[in-house]
Amino acid sequence: MFEKIESNGIDQEAMYGWLKGICPEISDSFYPKSRLYYDPINVRDIRWNWEKFIINREGKPTRRYASFYPPTDTNVRADIEAALTEGYGQDWRQKLAVAKAKLAKKEQAPVVRPVSISEILRKHH
Repeated sequence: MFEKIESNGIDQEAMYGWLKGICPEISDSFYPKSRLYYDPINVRDIRWNWEKFIINREGKPTRRYASFYPPTDTNVRADIEAALTEGYGQDWRQKLAVAKAKLAKKEQAPVVRPVSISEILRKHH
């Protein structure tokens, strides 16, 4: 969880302006203006909590969903899968496992012989 930030209006966080600028609006209707507590109002504004943006592996927003779509929705899941597999094809899980295995081998620390403090002092004096 993060602290509360503005997603619409003049004080919106830059990230939200960027996301909304790339992904098209999900609706052209708004609540009555009297119920909105920010200004200016834009057709691409986030309408409610839990609105979702799908971002691919390269950090590019690819899709936007209204808050009433659960993350388990078939279309949402398909778009997440597509964002993950883009550029990898259907065997992305296998390629990811191979990459993780290679990384694990590189991360193993070399075996080092224990050295006493007296031995270190002898070498440096």
